[in-house]
Amino acid sequence: MNIREKLFNKILLKGAAVALCFVLCFTLIPWVECTGTSNAEITNKQATTVHGEYRSGSEIKEMRPAVYTYDYDDNWLYNSSYDFNYDLIKLSIRLSLTTIHEEYIEDVMTQMGYGSFVGNYTEAGKHNIGYTIASKNIVNANDEEISVVMVAVRGVGYKDEWAGNAICGPSGDHYGFSTAANTVYNAIDAYLNQNKENLNKKIKIWTFGYSRGAAVANLLGCMLNEKLTQAGYGIAKDDIFDFTYEAPQGAIKQTREYKNIVNIVNPTDIVTKVFMSEWGFCRAGNTYYLPSLNADGVKYLYYKKKMVEEYKKILEYNKVDTALAEELTEASYALQDNLDKICHFLAAEFKSRENYSPTNSEKNTPTYEDIFSQAIMTAMTNHYDFSGLLQDLSFIIPGLVSRLGVYWMLNPLDSAFIFDIMTKNYMEPHYPELQISWIDALGEEGLKSRIDKVRYKKLIINAITDAVVTDATGKVVARIIDGVLDEGLNLITSYIDENGQLVIVVPNDEQFTVKLSSDEAARITLTASEYNEETTENEQVVQYQDVALAEGDVLTYTTGEEKGQSLSEDSLVANGEEVIEPDLDVKGDAVKEWTVNIEVEGSGTARGSGVKLDGEYARFIAWPDFGERFLGWYKDGSLVSKKLIFGKKIKGDESYVAKFTNNGEKLVSGLKWWM
Repeated sequence: MNIREKLFNKILLKGAAVALCFVLCFTLIPWVECTGTSNAEITNKQATTVHGEYRSGSEIKEMRPAVYTYDYDDNWLYNSSYDFNYDLIKLSIRLSLTTIHEEYIEDVMTQMGYGSFVGNYTEAGKHNIGYTIASKNIVNANDEEISVVMVAVRGVGYKDEWAGNAICGPSGDHYGFSTAANTVYNAIDAYLNQNKENLNKKIKIWTFGYSRGAAVANLLGCMLNEKLTQAGYGIAKDDIFDFTYEAPQGAIKQTREYKNIVNIVNPTDIVTKVFMSEWGFCRAGNTYYLPSLNADGVKYLYYKKKMVEEYKKILEYNKVDTALAEELTEASYALQDNLDKICHFLAAEFKSRENYSPTNSEKNTPTYEDIFSQAIMTAMTNHYDFSGLLQDLSFIIPGLVSRLGVYWMLNPLDSAFIFDIMTKNYMEPHYPELQISWIDALGEEGLKSRIDKVRYKKLIINAITDAVVTDATGKVVARIIDGVLDEGLNLITSYIDENGQLVIVVPNDEQFTVKLSSDEAARITLTASEYNEETTENEQVVQYQDVALAEGDVLTYTTGEEKGQSLSEDSLVANGEEVIEPDLDVKGDAVKEWTVNIEVEGSGTARGSGVKLDGEYARFIAWPDFGERFLGWYKDGSLVSKKLIFGKKIKGDESYVAKFTNNGEKLVSGLKWWM
């Protein structure tokens, strides 16, 4: 094996391991937790304010452990939980970080005047979760008495609980998260029952969580709304405050629009994208999405600048070089689209939720779910070494590693992504300090405006043409010339995808102009979609099919002349005069998506399978194993092409077979053909 082959295999194994481990394990390297208990009599206390300092389970190694400040006011809990409570949002993310150690969270609770602690930090297991419950009786200036029961769900440092992340179950809410949430719910119910003589008539429940703890807190919020309000404690839905940060998706899609559950989500955090939307998972409650390049375009740089300044304050408080803030907040281009690709890839590889976690499996046959959860627990025992997880994945999904390599190494977008994974910590968007910085930087009105800020427009051009994108002021925000991206701009998301298509992403509430031209005659198909990143669905598709583009012609696509303008009102004009009408304009269920299946015969790997929009271009790639030869692409038994790479427009469900030799002939290596 030559040096290039060794390097390639090293890249492939490391990249695949990192990507899949992050997706399946979701969250942070655990710490060893301490335990301790304290009890105090619950008595009425005058409403007070506190400015204090907390210790946290920071992910930034230069800051372990980290400290920072918080502010608290008893009066915040007198409001209805249906009201947007920015102060509690700021506080709850900070408190979530103290859950790494029982003594940390109890210390802060004590500072704020809470007592009568009950919790579980000793029984770590894949169906369990650490938590601390405390309470406080408060009297405000108007002599109004309430009791606040605070429930902190462990989101960092949970050891074997990590394994529960991989156990989604064949149906219903995510089994690992919901089982843990039920444990906490039962503890709350028991706490209220045991302390009912000491608590005031009016009771408020305040709970929060980060990462895995956020997923548990999200489902806990559903249980509080659905069961606790009916349990005879006099607790109404607007008495329940539930805050989650960077929560994985664990609720099944249904009407669970509880206004008292508040989710704060960074759309560039891979943790928030699993388990996959394709399998019917979501988050219950109201979700506020932090700024991103896809949803905010040019404005993102303005938001980010303010966020970095807040990040520097945290670093400076911990006596860490503030230059680290720029490094930790740097993101690769097309980051959001790449994360969606990973989740689509995994959903397709496992076929379905039922296949990943079957209801009835053979007694001696472990499921994917069994293997992953056991591999995670083994990694915990071996000081967080996840190398064995990749071996398990390769065993149960034959050819997975090589398919990942074909997927990422053969196009500009994904090769940038795989090298990005290798050279930096791809979990940085999940760092809690980033959440704190975004929340502090946005301010109350800024964060409030981010509710459901998850839609944007995506333009896909199936032929590589020259393209110049300008905003409403005429400023150039993206440029592609001779198929090469001007990466010096990076003001919006633009790239060449794995199918060789030009992709341009713009916010759906601003005006942009895209001018397309070519040095030679071409026919292009331009597909515009309004994409919902949360559901991973194209909610509307407008398509211009086989538009003639002669040498010297200029096609101008204009989007968002008015705020909130739909795709139907966007326009495509040839040479500044001829208005081109779309061939397709559909919404909702009328949006056609076709499934392309690829099967392999012989020794090799092929890709190109997936779900494509009607009229979208697909590229098929074959990869022979070392010493083998590619025989061709076959459809319905007939040879279609002998090319290793070929493409076509997709107009319906299609199935292809990629055939390879299987006799160990020393013909052409799988590496040499593309080098």
